[in-house]
Amino acid sequence: MKRKTGHATILLFCLITISCKTTSYFGTPNSVKNVSAKVFLANGDCVNGKITVNTNYVTGGNLSVHTSMISKGVKYKLSEIRGYEINNTFYALKEIKRSARGGTTRIFMKKISRGSNDPELYENTVKNMIADKNKPATLLTRSYYIKLPQDRSNIVYSLTELERSRNFDERIMLFLNTDSELARAINSKYKRQPIPKEKRSEILMQIVQEYTGSE
Repeated sequence: MKRKTGHATILLFCLITISCKTTSYFGTPNSVKNVSAKVFLANGDCVNGKITVNTNYVTGGNLSVHTSMISKGVKYKLSEIRGYEINNTFYALKEIKRSARGGTTRIFMKKISRGSNDPELYENTVKNMIADKNKPATLLTRSYYIKLPQDRSNIVYSLTELERSRNFDERIMLFLNTDSELARAINSKYKRQPIPKEKRSEILMQIVQEYTGSE
């Protein structure tokens, strides 16, 4: 009887070990473990395998790729990554400004713009834990970022940041000068006149709704 109990304990230990090694999940674009993806490197190469994403504001983070050929996986610095694709959805590595004093942080964002003439619009998802003794929950918060036309850097700006900026008209005109259907619609409505402050939120939300399909 003791031998059977010992065998059962060993079997349970093995199952737990295997389970831990094979656990996979996609929480947010910056919280991914053992998920099949296609990784696009900054040097133009592509790698297929199961990825684990670790973004860190202090160390910069990394992305690991495990393949059938390399069981231990290859760890890439974020500076070596352009983005990754899962189920035909592309997650680009972009930079956001930490503060007005300068400095940027690299994070992965879901690209939601489509055509080559459209502005580059991205969705950033952040997971927040709600402290509740009776029923703890997880809240996903989504915010939107845009890459301005003619900007050669990898920096994207939040729509909230653009709305509050002093040079809003100058920045938004860079977008409105593009040959996209949405830009033409907005230009038709405002006749390329300076956009009133009270209309800024309307313009920015129109951009989001166009690409997310939300109402």
